[in-house]
Amino acid sequence: MSDFIKKSDVARIGSASVRTVENWTKNGVLPYLKIRGVVRYRRQDVEDALEAFIVNPRTRNRETTN
Repeated sequence: MSDFIKKSDVARIGSASVRTVENWTKNGVLPYLKIRGVVRYRRQDVEDALEAFIVNPRTRNRETTN
């Protein structure tokens, strides 16, 4: 069951607070499992969801055309 992690683990991985993780869960950003009333997240699902937050800077074409 090592693929399943707790809210606190998600917070650490995402550099966020546990409250933020709860908001992500409530708002459907993070898929989760609820087993006997205990919320757990699949590590891969968390990593995939966090990928969506990555912002890539625009690459600018610095060459001038003459």
